[in-house]
Amino acid sequence: MTLSKERDEPSRRPIAIVYQFIANLLARCLPENSNMAGVRFFGTPPLWCSFGIGILAVAIAYFIRESFHAPLGTRLLYVTFYPWVAIATVVGGLAAGVSATTLTVLLIFFWVAPPTDTANWMGLASFLVGGALIVGISETMHRARTRAAKAEEAVILTEEIRKSEERFRVLIEQASDGIFVSDAQGKYFDVNSAGC
Repeated sequence: MTLSKERDEPSRRPIAIVYQFIANLLARCLPENSNMAGVRFFGTPPLWCSFGIGILAVAIAYFIRESFHAPLGTRLLYVTFYPWVAIATVVGGLAAGVSATTLTVLLIFFWVAPPTDTANWMGLASFLVGGALIVGISETMHRARTRAAKAEEAVILTEEIRKSEERFRVLIEQASDGIFVSDAQGKYFDVNSAGC
């Protein structure tokens, strides 16, 4: 029983280190009182944080890929990287997506399996196109969400101004003193009922 515990502990340490690293990175990137969705949906993280998210996403994808190295070999090189490029883009924005895509290509090109035949070059090209599409669509969605949030703020502000003007109008109309409103040339364009 003691032996199995000793075997389990070393395998837990790297995972605990990765979890701690992710927690520390997110703690620095996230504003206070925020959740993970708050990074991308309520503001863009700093550039260094976006690059860190991109690098972390590729590292996780590579770790997963190496976990299944025996059955996969050099086939399906990019299959574990696609979802992590998407996650990096959604969480970290444009810079994270571009850095994750670029780092994946460099990692596979120089480290995992340099392209030697036409099929590998086609896989590389299709990953670049797929990564660009993922990054482009995610960034477009983020910008649309930002525009919608700004439009909603403008509607709320317009409604508040309308209510304020209405309260002001009621106050002016109910005043017992005459109130006259004129422009810069001295022309009167408004007067309350007491001023008539």
